[in-house]
Amino acid sequence: MFDSLLNDEEREQLTDFIVSKYSVIDHDAVSNYFQTYENQLITASANTGSEYDIKENFIGRSDACYARMTRLLIGSGKVKDIHEVYVMRTEEKWNAYNYLKARMNVPANQVKAFLHLPLKQD
Repeated sequence: MFDSLLNDEEREQLTDFIVSKYSVIDHDAVSNYFQTYENQLITASANTGSEYDIKENFIGRSDACYARMTRLLIGSGKVKDIHEVYVMRTEEKWNAYNYLKARMNVPANQVKAFLHLPLKQD
């Protein structure tokens, strides 16, 4: 549809029509929650960008070592697929922690984060 339009103004008009016609948002109802359109924009702007963030502790180091940890665990036969880490018993995770820690020069918290172990415990 856009290819047949002559200029940007026509493309913008078509875009506006499509958005207004097929939007799943009841814009009038949403506006009532925020009293003014400006408040609505401020709220949307303040909340945009982190809706898909995963909340986890930031260790502050490169995560390149995680690929090496994966190779070591699979190479050792401790796991066949890295997703098995999720279902390992705690004792198995601590054994894997000791195995990785002895073979890699990385902070303990990175190994613990990789294995989903508590960061405070050693």
